[in-house]
Amino acid sequence: MEADGGLNWGRLLALVVFAGTLAAALAERGCSDGPRCLAAHLAAYLAEERGEWLEEHGGWDGFCRFFGRPGSEGAEQSSTIGNAMVAAAAAAGIGVAGLAFLLVR
Repeated sequence: MEADGGLNWGRLLALVVFAGTLAAALAERGCSDGPRCLAAHLAAYLAEERGEWLEEHGGWDGFCRFFGRPGSEGAEQSSTIGNAMVAAAAAAGIGVAGLAFLLVR
């Protein structure tokens, strides 16, 4: 996640979408504890290892600004791309569990 340019919102979202996709696959295969454990490990990693970066970049508000969510100002990406990526994240099953880490920060 940090090769050639460091951490950014796009890479972070890709990690969360991947984790959500993996969690959904685990749930489909009957691994009831898998998605919860994966979400807990991801949240712990983000809070412990990337918490400073998240704080420096505005946490959930920074995420919304970056992806141009409705009601945010100074978006760094077009709202169409942002909406598509947020929709993809939600479709991957991380709307509540995977993005919860951003609310903590």
